[in-house]
Amino acid sequence: MSLDGRYLRVTAAEVTRMIRDPEGAYEFASGLPDDRELWVHKAWMAISIILRRAGHPLDLAALNVADGEKTLPVGEWGGQILQPPKYLDAHQVRIAAEALSRTSYDGLIGGIDPKLLSKCYGLHGKWDEKDVEWVRLWFEPVIPFFEATAGEGDAILAWID
Repeated sequence: MSLDGRYLRVTAAEVTRMIRDPEGAYEFASGLPDDRELWVHKAWMAISIILRRAGHPLDLAALNVADGEKTLPVGEWGGQILQPPKYLDAHQVRIAAEALSRTSYDGLIGGIDPKLLSKCYGLHGKWDEKDVEWVRLWFEPVIPFFEATAGEGDAILAWID
């Protein structure tokens, strides 16, 4: 199990379809265009810790924002998964996108204790500047992904696999 974070832009109609056909949801989601997916590798936990520390309304680990995430009631989801996929509806995506648009990575990591980040999955030992820059590479696409999704009025489906 790799513990990689994945986010997929989906329309409200696509969420409804997956809810109505939980056994076919994974196959349907897998067939959506690749340009609608954002992969944040193992950095999802570090990103989540950094955002929580800053009091950000978006928690990428729990996929929780504002009034909470919704769990997608699905059957099999790709064979390896820690928990069922969750999704943010268009309203929640808009809240997250607005908050992210006022966020800079440098502002988030300023003064952070590297010991806090050493708790992240997939990263062991002491953190140094190289590790912080590695997380930046995975964090920076999150902002335009949420902004574009909000701009389309879409939802975001997320899972850790």
